Order: sequence, then C-alpha cells, then structure tokens
Amino acid sequence: MDLFLTMEKITPKLVEEWRFRRIPYLERVLHGNLNQFSFIMKEFRKVATELNLKPSYTAYKSWGKGPKRLLRFTKSGNEHVERSYSTHFVKTVKPTVPAVPAVPAEPVASAVSE
Repeated sequence: MDLFLTMEKITPKLVEEWRFRRIPYLERVLHGNLNQFSFIMKEFRKVATELNLKPSYTAYKSWGKGPKRLLRFTKSGNEHVERSYSTHFVKTVKPTVPAVPAVPAEPVASAVSE
C-alpha cells in the first residue's frame, strides 16, 4: 500500500474509501494497468529479497461500522495475488545476546612479610 502511495499510483483519499468498503477492490482505482502493477510488485519483492527483508502478511480489514471484513485488492480475488499485495517486508532483527556479567576474580592472598 505504502509503495503505491509513494509512487502516487493512488491517493490517500481513495485508500480511505476502499478501507470503508465504498470501493469493492483496490485495483479499480489504482492509476495504471495490471501489467505495471505486476512488474512493480515483482521488482519490489526482488529488491526486498536482496536486502534480506522478511515477508510479513498483513490482513487488511475494513473500517467503520459493522463487521470487519477482509478487503480485496483485485477483481479476481486470486488468493496468491491478494497475498502478494498484502505482504509487507520488514527488517529482520538480530537477537541481541545479553552481556554476561563479568565474574570478579577471587582475591589472591598476598604474602605479607613482617
């Protein structure tokens, strides 16, 4: 979604209309054709893979009154394409290893000469 907003393929107002289910599917109001969107998504996925970003599915649900239904991106409703549109790519967070506290060395008994 953010990608298409950044590329000005859709306006925030139209996204809001779609979120409130006033637009049946998002592709209907995207500026461009399906071949362009397919190419954009393919290249985006390729770059995300090269950057070692982790795919993360996001369920887009409707806003407003009534039951919250899953929103559609495409006219066909093809599950693979729908999932592709609703996948975000996030940085993988490397787990940090907690620092092991330094164990103080036992004091060495020193020979004290008198």
